[in-house]
Amino acid sequence: MAQSFVSRELDPLKTAVVSVGEMKAGNAFNVIPDYVSLIGTARAFEPEVREAMAGSLERVAEHCCAALRCKAEFIYERNLPPTVNDPEMTRFGVKAATLVFGEKNVMETQPTMGGEDFSYYLDKVPGAFFFLGIGNKEKGFTYPHHHPRFMVDEDVLSAGSAFEAILAFNYLNSCSKKL
Repeated sequence: MAQSFVSRELDPLKTAVVSVGEMKAGNAFNVIPDYVSLIGTARAFEPEVREAMAGSLERVAEHCCAALRCKAEFIYERNLPPTVNDPEMTRFGVKAATLVFGEKNVMETQPTMGGEDFSYYLDKVPGAFFFLGIGNKEKGFTYPHHHPRFMVDEDVLSAGSAFEAILAFNYLNSCSKKL
């Protein structure tokens, strides 16, 4: 039901996702619990979609509970804004990454719904968020972030540091030329 906002109310050209990742209710198989707790995430790229989701989720919670003669307590925490890269800063990053990793190893990814506190910086100043490929099939490091078996190939971290250094140098050099 929580996902009904996405399928029934959202403009089909916009993107959002609602996930319930935790459900708790009671502690015995033969006792009706006195409460149920659902915890999840609601993500979207546009702030207005995020706000509309809050209202929709609250309405769904209240009406589902009313149908069962229960009461809903709805808490919607607005944690992280979307992480949106600045196009000019992205170009700086792509140039630096190409110098370090080579053109065939630099790729543009599709937008993701992952939450990232770097988004607070991007709300204040132009910037860009980049992913560093840290997997290694030969070493068995193939699991994604947030997986219990996630591992980082630490041998790639020095190249990531070189990327950051070249990016900073190139950006600061471009700023000094504007003075």
